[in-house]
Amino acid sequence: TKALTYDFLSVTAPHTIAVTYKIKTYLITTSTDANGSITASPTINHGSNTTITMTPNIGYEIKTLTVDGSVVTNALTYDFTNVTDTHTIAVTYQLKTYLITTTAGTNGAITASPTINYGTDATITITPETGYEVDVLTVDTVIVTSALSHTFTTVTGPHSIGVTFKIKTYVITTTAGINGGITASPTINHGANTTITMTPNAGYEID
Repeated sequence: TKALTYDFLSVTAPHTIAVTYKIKTYLITTSTDANGSITASPTINHGSNTTITMTPNIGYEIKTLTVDGSVVTNALTYDFTNVTDTHTIAVTYQLKTYLITTTAGTNGAITASPTINYGTDATITITPETGYEVDVLTVDTVIVTSALSHTFTTVTGPHSIGVTFKIKTYVITTTAGINGGITASPTINHGANTTITMTPNAGYEID
């Protein structure tokens, strides 16, 4: 039996005793969930260093990292240095979320969930006030075709969307026969008033 002492009792003859030594090893206990992995040497020699590697599945990131029962700063690696005892390390993962940054000018609104999970779709709704319409729609700093909605599909990063609005204008289409004219502003803003002037030639009147 291994022991740090051995007693010879009532010695009446010569004896031999021999001992060999080996370096101490310590267990590194790891745990994780189904959304990633953790890689470590199961044992480490006394006084040595070891690096633990955390690998989230695609679309996931570290939620909590716990070392010897204490929560530490999230990182994809953790170093145990000058090991002199057993250790535990546990990691949990969570789905990544991304920010959707929206900006809207006056005379309208833009509606979106502020964050979106990795791999999902997000539809942004644009609502002009009465009498207004979309002027410029910008998605991730690129001007796109004006629309009342925009969908980000299979999101894998943050996005931005901005919109400005302009008042609606309507065309005033005029036609006049020979022997007179008609004068009008070619377009008129929503809700505004306009006056159309008919001018017969000399000697003529409106029929």
